[in-house]
This record gives sequence, C-alpha cells and structure tokens, in this order.
Amino acid sequence: MSHRQRLLMVLMAVGLILLGVAFPSFLTPNDIGLLDAVRTAEETRQANPLLLASVLVVLLNTVRALPHYIGVFLLCEALLDVVKPRWLSALLPMLILPGVYKLINLYTPIKYHFGGPAVMLVVAIIFLNRMERGAAGIGAKVLILGQFLLAVEWLDMVKWLTPYGFGLGPVSFKIKQLAESNGVDFGLSMFALLLCLFLLLSVGISVLLTRMFNQTVRERNRVHQVQLKMAEARSGQEVLFLVHDLKTPLTSIGGLSSLINMRVDDEKVRTYSQKIEQSITVMSEMISEILFADRKKLVSVQEILDTVTSSRFSGSPDVLTVEVREPMPLLYVNKIRIVRALINLLNNAFDAVAGLPHGSVRLLVERSQSEVHFSVVDNGTGIPQEDLENIWNLGYSTKDSAGAGLAFVRQVVKAHGGRTAVRSTKGEGTVVTVILPGGAEPDGKDSDRR
Repeated sequence: MSHRQRLLMVLMAVGLILLGVAFPSFLTPNDIGLLDAVRTAEETRQANPLLLASVLVVLLNTVRALPHYIGVFLLCEALLDVVKPRWLSALLPMLILPGVYKLINLYTPIKYHFGGPAVMLVVAIIFLNRMERGAAGIGAKVLILGQFLLAVEWLDMVKWLTPYGFGLGPVSFKIKQLAESNGVDFGLSMFALLLCLFLLLSVGISVLLTRMFNQTVRERNRVHQVQLKMAEARSGQEVLFLVHDLKTPLTSIGGLSSLINMRVDDEKVRTYSQKIEQSITVMSEMISEILFADRKKLVSVQEILDTVTSSRFSGSPDVLTVEVREPMPLLYVNKIRIVRALINLLNNAFDAVAGLPHGSVRLLVERSQSEVHFSVVDNGTGIPQEDLENIWNLGYSTKDSAGAGLAFVRQVVKAHGGRTAVRSTKGEGTVVTVILPGGAEPDGKDSDRR
C-alpha cells in the first residue's frame, strides 16, 4: 500500500468513525417506528408486533454501528504495516471502540453499552486485519464485517445471554422483558439464535470464498509468471542458436579476407581486407559474450558509453546528454549485456518524454568509492508510487509490450554483483540507477572493494 493510499484510508476511517458518533442523533428509534412497535406489543400482548420490534431494533443497531466499526477496521488496516511490532495493531480497536461509545453516550440520550457484541466485533476486526488482503481487496473484508455485525446484533434478543452483556440497551432490554411477560421469550430467543447461526454460516462461506478467490488469483499469477519465463527462455534459446549460426559465415568471410590479403598486391585492397578481419574479430567477441553470459573482461566506462551511443542513437532523432563527472575505474563486465541493459533503460526514458515539448534524457555516470553509478534521468511523466515495486517484475508493463525489459536489466545487473535503484515523482520524472562494482583502476591496480 502506497503512502497516498494509506493516508486516504486513514481519512476515510476517521470520517466513518465521526459519522458513527453522529449517526444516533440523526437516526432515532422514532424515525423507523420502533417505539410505536414496542408500545403496540405492550398493549396488545401479541407476538407479531414484538417480532417486528425485534427486527427493527436489530436493523437500527446494525445501521448505526456499521460506520464506526468499518472506520475502526479501515484505520487498523491502514496502520497494520506501520505499527511495529504488528501485534500492537490489535490494541487499536480495543482502545478506539470504547472511546467511540463514550462519545456517543455524551451526545445522545440513548446509552450504548460496550458489552458482548462489541467484544465479539473487536475480535472479528482483529481477525479480518490478519486475513490476507489478496486480490479480493478490502471491500470483501468490509462485506464480511457487515454480515458478522448483523449476526452478532441478533444475539441481543437472546434472553440467556443478557448476563454476559448482550442486549443491555433500554429498547432491547424492554423487548426481552415483554417477551418474557408474554411467554414468548423462548421462541424469540430461538428465532434470534437461528438467524444468527444462518448469518454466521454466511460469514464463514464468504471467508472461504474470499480465500479461494485469492488462492485462484495467486495460482493464475504463478502460472502466468512460469509461462513468461518459459517464453523468455525459449526466445532466448532461439536467439542463441541464431547467434551461434552467425559464426559459420563469419569464419568463411574471415578466411576469404585472409586469402585476398595474401593473393592481392594492391595496398588499398589489403588495408580494406585488414579492416574486414578486425571487424570480424570484434563481431566474434560480441557473439561469444552473447552466447556465454558469464564471459567477462575489463572494459572502460568510456568504451561502454561509446557502444551505447553508437548502438542506440545511430540514425535516431533522439538526443542524449552524457555526463561523466570524474575518472572511472575499469569494469569487469560482459560488455554486450551491460550495454543492452542501459539501452533498455534509455528506451524507457525516451518513451516517457515522447511528445513533451521540453523532454530530456540524461545518462549520468558517477563514482562512489569503488562503485560506478549509471543513472538514466528523464523529466517525463513519472511512475506512480504504487507501481515502483512492480516495474522490475517479469511481465509487468505499462506499454503494449511483453514487460521483459526491466526484468532483463535487473537480471544482468545482479549477475555482475551490482544492484538497481529507482526514484520517481509523478509528473516530474524518473531516475533509474544501475550500480556496478569496479574491477580495476586504469593504471592496472585493483579498485578498493570495501
């Protein structure tokens, strides 16, 4: 959960708690005809008006209690990852709910009792906070809490639970007294218990379905990740085969070039032939680095930058500003893979500034002790905070692509003993940094790897 989402949830929770405090003043027993139903039951001594009064008082208590219970639940949910250790978050509903009841009792003539139902709901809130959020989200938990609240409110109508703090409110207590005087207390208690059990069964089914849904989504995501990795491995394998097959024509070209060099006396032709052989040697080295990811050598930072700019910007209208602020150590790397990783980052940066009138992309190279930092800086659209944790995941993409670019970058950097970092502000831009350990100083000395 991002900082902004947590703040919005806290504000919503506080608003719901305040609504719960004020609700009894706006929704009274007279507004729904509850007191009239109680008077009718008292005058006629019939079961039907008494049953209607029971239904009305349960619904009234549920509707008036729902805002502050949901508010407390959301507040605990928002603070769950902030409060350390986590078990301290269980104390929040125990502290907040009694305070809410006291506030309500100060401002309304009807007295709320922090009895058995409230204790059960505190336990339910703690349970729901510990329950996995998953794909079903907080909405499913709120629905479960509402069902549980309605179930627990029916226990106020059970005569045998009165000594344990159930149904101590004046209206609920009055209804149970009338039921006892009319000789229907047993029937009312059984009716309330059956409804409570039915609703609790519904709660259990909802919890089970929520967990099954989360598990299904988890499995689907896992299968998707496996499919992506298989597709990446398959495509990577095909590329390796193609690259490997390039060696055969290169060998033929190299042999023919050597033959031309031996058989022709023209100096210009020999010069061209030697350049062809030099290019073939460079290409052979590149192929070897592609085929063997662990094949590394000492490379200068400038050589990497030259390769990046020549590969990415040859014939391209995009303009890159490169800044190297101090002398750099040599890097022990697979040059082709590091270059490819940097180009992936630059491609993303140029996509972010596309269409902006003053869009710019910089490649900033800095040294921190024995490490070299390659930072790709853009002033583009930025990345939402909630997406920052996901951008490195295989398959994640905000564009119409396979979402393998940044996953490849992190994989390559980790293979070189390095690490990645990103910071972004929505609407201001993004800085993605690749940090690599130095291999040796230009004078041949090993760099300090403290």
